[in-house]
Amino acid sequence: MGSRPLATSGQQRLFFALEPGDEVRQHLDRLATELHGELDDGHARQVIGDNLHLTLSFLGWVEDDTFSALSNWLAHFVPPSFTLTLDRIEHFGTADVVWAGPSSTPGALIDLVAAIDARAAESGISVDRSRPYRPHVSLVRKVPKSLSRSIRHPIVWPVDQCVLMRASDTADGARYETAARSRRN
Repeated sequence: MGSRPLATSGQQRLFFALEPGDEVRQHLDRLATELHGELDDGHARQVIGDNLHLTLSFLGWVEDDTFSALSNWLAHFVPPSFTLTLDRIEHFGTADVVWAGPSSTPGALIDLVAAIDARAAESGISVDRSRPYRPHVSLVRKVPKSLSRSIRHPIVWPVDQCVLMRASDTADGARYETAARSRRN
């Protein structure tokens, strides 16, 4: 596993995301708890409910002035409204992560990611798209077992807002907090 670059003063680790509302978060948390119980070999780590999100665009370490500009842009941005149906459980083998995602990605989500990536580029941030975008919510980490199946009761997520999130490392693992919000559609 590679090391993470260290921040310098005046930088934050940021990403754009979809943040689930209370009902969707409860469904995702319940699913994560079930999967953790099923898959835990003594090493698996369930993603805590407050950290559940769907990443749109990972920006990495960003200067504070660029953060301010992105926050200001986001405060005036109105994303498209759409429904995201999480109906699959899959596994990223290289990262040992079990996640929930859609079997079909809505066009509005693809358009939203493109708009955010374009804004990041205008701000001087190069987003890594060397792999195709795969919308997902990480649920359980450190699971070496491969997994692919349907979700018994798909989670229907009404989307009308996106957020800019800040990542920080703690003794208990990564923590994510909402740093800025878009307008609601």
